[in-house]
Amino acid sequence: LSNAAGGVIAGSRRGVEAEHNAGTIANAGTIIATDTTAVAGTTVAGVYLGAGGTVTNAATALISGLWQGVYVSAAAGTVVNAGTIIATEVSASPSGGVVAGVYLGQGGAVTNQAGGLISGFSGGIYIGGAAGTVANAGTIGDADTGTGVLLQAGGEVTNQAGGGIIAVGGGVVLTMGGSVSNAAGGTISAGYFGVYSHGGPGTVVNEGWIAGTDS
Repeated sequence: LSNAAGGVIAGSRRGVEAEHNAGTIANAGTIIATDTTAVAGTTVAGVYLGAGGTVTNAATALISGLWQGVYVSAAAGTVVNAGTIIATEVSASPSGGVVAGVYLGQGGAVTNQAGGLISGFSGGIYIGGAAGTVANAGTIGDADTGTGVLLQAGGEVTNQAGGGIIAVGGGVVLTMGGSVSNAAGGTISAGYFGVYSHGGPGTVVNEGWIAGTDS
């Protein structure tokens, strides 16, 4: 599916859904899920790929959903963002699920390019199920985001020059170990800890700024 600049695709619980086969989504316009009152057990995402796939979001483009901007389940996903991908809910979902800008349920890769924003209440980017890779030159998270990047099955986070990862709790959390590289001019800042690794070996290489700001 290709949504050109100026194009708008809107749906109640999914703006775009590809359920049984891997999907390829290229967005230069707006894709939104409009439901703001969904109950537990449902998924409200701007883009939902039920069998893996690829999402490309161009500069000035928007993908937005209540609980996830982009949600890829059942197989690995790839997201390349130069625009805005956001989850709009400002509290935890009724089902206790993840409220994240990008949620990859079975591993994959996210590239957030310069000028790109990925944000959600629970996290900017959550990757579970298998190892994940995140490369950031834009902004991940904001002042209300719980965790900037969470890799639940290990992987690698590279924060490039000019990249910012911002959160209330943890900037980057590696729950089965992994690696973080923060380049000169890169910032990873959160209320409690800039980088937290447990459950496996963790490696941090820093040439920029990493901080836990709460005293």
